[in-house]
Amino acid sequence: DFLSKDELLVTGKTHRLDTIFLYLRGPEGFLRARRIREEHPNSNMVFIADTTEYAVQCMRLHFTDYMLLPLEFKSFVRAMKLSGIGS
Repeated sequence: DFLSKDELLVTGKTHRLDTIFLYLRGPEGFLRARRIREEHPNSNMVFIADTTEYAVQCMRLHFTDYMLLPLEFKSFVRAMKLSGIGS
């Protein structure tokens, strides 16, 4: 569990992160997600958003999944399976 995105960036430099779920808003959030992707190129990353605005960019950055709010349980299960968790 991380308290902030900044804490994630710092911790990720010393630990391997298998899967990262991100809920980040707006263009600044997407830029931060891109930075996290650069820091963790081998991690599964799932972007959570309330709009489809960044879906194409996330796929280009090889995110594992893109989930829309409100989250549905079956979407969460799919993201977990795509990440190799619980399969």
